[in-house]
Amino acid sequence: MPGRGADESSLSVYLAFVVHFRTSDQPRRTRFNGRVEHLSSGSNARFSSLKQLTAFFDAHLTAAVKET
Repeated sequence: MPGRGADESSLSVYLAFVVHFRTSDQPRRTRFNGRVEHLSSGSNARFSSLKQLTAFFDAHLTAAVKET
């Protein structure tokens, strides 16, 4: 796989997250259940709804924008 030059990537580590979704043996349970981590800060949280997941994103993205 060809490498990318430093100026070719527009992705920022300050805007990177890892999201792990949990599976459920109960089909009616929420699909938004798991753990999220902000890579540059190491901050993480468990979530059990889409609202909690997006609130975590919002808090870290708002902070990243204020720093730039």
